[in-house]
Parts: sequence; structure tokens; C-alpha cells
Amino acid sequence: MAESNVDTDLPDWMNAQVARSARLMLRSISAVDVTKYRPALDQTIVPRRGSVIASLTVADDANPDYFFHWLRDSALVIDAVGVLGREEIIGPAAAAAIFDDFIRFSLEISRMSGADQVRSGNWGRTDDPVIAPYLRPALEVEAAEGPNLLGEVRVNPDATLDLLDWARPQYDGPSMRALTLLRHRRFGLAAGGETEARARELLDVDLTYTKANVTEPCYDLWEERYGRHFHTIAVQRAALTAGARWLDVLHDAEERDALLDAASDAEAVLERYWETDGALIVTSLDGAPRPERDLDGAVLLGLLHGRDQYGPVSILDPRAQATVSQLWDLFLEVLPINATFGEDKGPLWGRFRDDGYFGGGAFLMTTLAAAELFYRVAEDMRDGSSMLVTSDNIEFLARFGIQAVAGDTLPSSDYDADDVADRFIARGDAIIAAVRSLTPQSGELPEQFDRETGAPASVDDLAWSHGAFITTWAARRRALR
Repeated sequence: MAESNVDTDLPDWMNAQVARSARLMLRSISAVDVTKYRPALDQTIVPRRGSVIASLTVADDANPDYFFHWLRDSALVIDAVGVLGREEIIGPAAAAAIFDDFIRFSLEISRMSGADQVRSGNWGRTDDPVIAPYLRPALEVEAAEGPNLLGEVRVNPDATLDLLDWARPQYDGPSMRALTLLRHRRFGLAAGGETEARARELLDVDLTYTKANVTEPCYDLWEERYGRHFHTIAVQRAALTAGARWLDVLHDAEERDALLDAASDAEAVLERYWETDGALIVTSLDGAPRPERDLDGAVLLGLLHGRDQYGPVSILDPRAQATVSQLWDLFLEVLPINATFGEDKGPLWGRFRDDGYFGGGAFLMTTLAAAELFYRVAEDMRDGSSMLVTSDNIEFLARFGIQAVAGDTLPSSDYDADDVADRFIARGDAIIAAVRSLTPQSGELPEQFDRETGAPASVDDLAWSHGAFITTWAARRRALR
């Protein structure tokens, strides 16, 4: 099959960048030779094996302190490790060792005791008047015990509790960790020996927590909004469904059915996110109405992380495609950097209108999610899937040069499966070409690109950004096979 004509050497660049991303991302895992000192808290952090630091970038006025192990970020990074092992970018034995360390650390932080930490005197004191208002109260730290630990969002990579006030709880981390274990069983759940036993214990911890908290309100993945969020419930449903399939293999019918019941509850709630009048999947339910925030790149991540072949968490669903089309228009409008690209590049994607976080630029996690989703459409088409054309997704399909009418089904006599796949690969490549134009030769990938200049913004090098590039690269390879 002919390659996309965006950049004739784009595949070579992607192959080179995936090697750079692997090297840079792996530095954040088990960074036991790095020490972090937080003078305002008189806190010295020495990471443990298996911890995943969100970013090793030194915190300053231009870069936030991301020297933490986020449950969500770490699950995505280890998922990318599984891809590196499967694709033999690193050896399978190396991937298995990383999984084993990660599983050990994850179990360790699930057994922490906030009460013990308070008794030890390490519950948060500072002489810094700027930091003092953001310290967690001792009673809150003491409550971090048992299942509550899984809503902690982030911990220090030395297996101690984060002492700062934060958007807690968040419920997507345990679900995403379970999905990582289930997607890469050879490195954990089917590894044999003590690794397999530990992996099964961790999976049980995460699925039990997910089942208990499915569809419950929490903070969103942007750590700003309290309610029930499409991304969170999408990954909860995906984890419960995948866990049920695993339990079916183990012939545990009772627990399998319990997970399927919880997944059914999640699926029913997911249907409520479709707003017919606006023709989009809104990002959150409950809480104070914020119509300016209904259109949110978090939905892109929900479609990717909680992906399914059918229904509201499928990129083949006309409702999802209508939402992606509106997001496309939004980011063309609000990110001036996109105006510097021609039709053959971009667009870059962000989070939401009026995003003010470090300038609210183009985020790598959403930009790469869009590209990966388009590559996955191509793969699905070649694997025999179909797309229904409705009034909701006609505009979306027209972006790919597909002129269809409501009631049609793709592929069709006008657009066969390979033709549809090629069109989606070409747009994924256009997005990657824009990322390439802003990526330095050293391969660092920031959290975001400045909305006007394209310069790195927020942290200059983010492990999640590298993980997202690795999974996007792998999705393109599958689409071309």
C-alpha cells in the first residue's frame, strides 16, 4: 500500500522518534538514582523501583513539579512499555522486568497507611507561607487507608503520600492500571511464578475498587471538575468488561457476572452523555452547568483509553465522530499555531475552550490521541468493520473526502475498505507531521506546545507524551499491515 504523501520520510522519522521516546520515557521508570528535594516541605524523595515519575523536568517558574507517581499516568506509561516489548523495541525480558517492578510498587502503595505517616511526623509542615495553605490536614492524611488509597490520584515515588492538597478522589487510575495488566498479560498475568501471583492480586485490587465506585462522582482527569465524567466511566466500563472476560477464562462465573453487571451500569450512564441538540458527547454530568466546557478533549481520551468496537465508546460510532468533528473545529479556532500549517499538516489538538493552564496550548496527549484514533479506524476497516453514515457524522466523513449520505454504510462500492483506511491514515500522518515540525532533534516531548509559537509549554518532557507517541506509532503499524 502506498504511504501517505504528507512527508515521504515520515515513517522513517517516526521509527527514529519511537526509539528516542522509548529511551526518554524509560528514564522515568525506576529512577532510583535521582533525588528530589522539596525545600518548602523539607522533603527528600528517593524513588523506589517500579515507580513512574510523570516528568523529570526540574520544577521552576516555567515548569510545574511533576515529580510524582500518578496512577493514571503510570498505567499509560507501562502500557507503552508493553507495546515496546511486543514490538521488540526493547526485549520481552526487559519489558517483563519493568512490569514486575511496577506491580510490586503498585501493591506497596495500595498498602500504605496515612495514620502511620502522621504518627511518624511526616504529615506536612512548612515554614513557607506560600505553601502552607496547600498542605493537607492531618485528618485527611490519616484517612488514606485501605481502599481510599486508590483514589489518591498521585503519590510520591518513594511510596509516601503526597502531602499537598489536590483534586481527590479520581477513579480512572485503578481502571487504567487494570486495563494495562489485561492488555499485556504475557508480562504479568500470564508470566508464571511470583510475578503472575502478584499481578493477579493487583488486578483483584483494581477491579474490586472499580466495581465499588463505578459511575460515582469524582474529579476529572484534568483535575479541575467534580462530577461524573465520560473518560472516567469509559475506562471503568472497559476495565470491568475486560476483567469479566479474564474471569471467564478462569471459570469464576460469580465474580464475572458481578463485573458484567457493573459494566452494564456504566454503559447505561455513558448513553446519557450524548446531547442530541448539540450533536456531541459532553465531557461531564452533574455539578454546576458549564456549557463552555461540554466540548472537551477528554472525550477523545475516553474514546481511546476505554475503546470498544461498538457503542458510545467506539470511534466508529457516528456520535463519537460528530464530537471529534466539533473538537477539530474548536482547535482550529482557538489554537493560532494551527493557522501556520497547510492542509497537509495538523491540526494540533488541545483540551477545551478558554484553557488557561500554562497558556492552554496544544496538548500532546490529545493531539496524539486524535492521530491514534484515526489509525485505529483504518485498522478496523481493514479488519472488516463497518461505519454507518447518519446526519451526525456526514461532516466528519467529508473531512476525509468521503461524500456519503445518511443511510449509507462504509465501506461501499464508492469507498472500499482500503480506500477508507488510506484516507484515515493520511490524516493521522498529517497530525504527526505537525508534531514532527515542533519536536527537537533530541526527541523531547513536552506536555503541550504553546498555542501561538509552538514552543514547549508546561513541563518540557513528559513521560505520558512519550507513551502516547509509542502507542500511536504502534497503531499506525497495525493499520498498514
